[in-house]
Amino acid sequence: TAAAARAALETLGPTFVKFGQALANRPDLVGLTLADALRELQDSMSAFDDADARRVIADELGEARAAKLLAALPPAPIAAASICQVYRVEPGVLRRGAVAVKVQRPGVLETVAADAALARAAAGWLEGLRGPGGGRLLRPALVRSVDEFFSRLYEEFDFVNERANLDAFAETYGPRSREGKRLGGRVLLPRPLPKYCGRRVLTMSWVDGAPLMAPGTAALPASELPLVRFGIRCTLSQLLETGLMHADPHAGNILRPPPSRAARWRARLKLPAPRPTLAYIDFGMVSRVPLEVREALVCAVCLLLYARDVRKVAALFDSLMLMPTSALDTPAKRQEFEAALQAAADRVLVYPAGGFAPDTLPSLRFDQLLGELAFLAARFEFQLPPYFLNNARGLATLEGMALSADPSFDLVRVVYPFALRRLLADPTSSPLVRDTLWTLVTDDSGAVRPSKLRALLRDTALL
Repeated sequence: TAAAARAALETLGPTFVKFGQALANRPDLVGLTLADALRELQDSMSAFDDADARRVIADELGEARAAKLLAALPPAPIAAASICQVYRVEPGVLRRGAVAVKVQRPGVLETVAADAALARAAAGWLEGLRGPGGGRLLRPALVRSVDEFFSRLYEEFDFVNERANLDAFAETYGPRSREGKRLGGRVLLPRPLPKYCGRRVLTMSWVDGAPLMAPGTAALPASELPLVRFGIRCTLSQLLETGLMHADPHAGNILRPPPSRAARWRARLKLPAPRPTLAYIDFGMVSRVPLEVREALVCAVCLLLYARDVRKVAALFDSLMLMPTSALDTPAKRQEFEAALQAAADRVLVYPAGGFAPDTLPSLRFDQLLGELAFLAARFEFQLPPYFLNNARGLATLEGMALSADPSFDLVRVVYPFALRRLLADPTSSPLVRDTLWTLVTDDSGAVRPSKLRALLRDTALL
């Protein structure tokens, strides 16, 4: 049963819980019943003993700093997850508003270290398997993938690192920053209380909110579609513009705050709705996407959807840090890869029933794109970085919510003009971006085609 599967993953520990959390966002793969059960792994796991939590606080903060926090701590946590549990301190005790106290589970680091050793040994054994001709049966670098996965997981154990991530994210996307306003909405974030923070204890302001799609909900109300669109723009901004990216974007970490007093009055007076507001929590995993990768991603999207030039997209895999140059060191290898990429594009890009036309955009399902890339990774020597996988997963989750509210929703019509605007702005004066833009607006002779330039400007207005 779904409940038994959830319980089994919880018993196996944090490593397996992470897999369960990922599956909770994919009801299309595991079914609504199992997805709902697995969502409990996000914040409804079994709590550990309160005395152990108090001991962690005292050990981490020292007697003087811990005294006031321990006196304010309620007798039971409000939520429990794989790595920690969270207490809610009522308003007026430590600060004017409510406070969240995040305490790490005792022994969790040792459990994950044992999982990492076993997973690494299994990956090494699988990499060593040879076929009849003596070649490797599995081409992906499994050991490197395991190392990357667990290194990211270890980052979540360091609450000092999480606090630094939160400060950086607030500076870029917080209510006082320009980025959220430019994206057409508002981002709410918790604020740390440094006096009560340590490596295994993180105290911060409480953020009220509910998951965008509640458990047992098959479809999102159409009224929530602007909020999902704003969430997609936030994810694209992190991946393509700032490079500072929330790397664990499951539904439990991106919340819909309750409506403000001003929003309630606007609704009563039947005024236009205020800007959408999203709350982000849990900053244990934050990725920094290199500038070179961000520029290459923008170029790849534009070359694929505007120029439909798969060959040039294949040439960007080195800049995308997906594949070493040596992997395509012969014309035969390059042709094989370009053909495989073209076949994948033909499967995931679906054009309207009327057929291909220069001004038509295809539809694209991001979950299908991930499957195709995973298949290609098995054939060729390239890795999908965690920041790519996590944000593609986040986009796929938001896409599913948007489709449940509006079956005609097309994610390409958000991603494509977003990338085009970044291409035209070229804030870093990138030679790659400049060359790509020149490719898009010129013909084979190198002359600028006004019709191509007009089409490019027209497409930027789709967002």
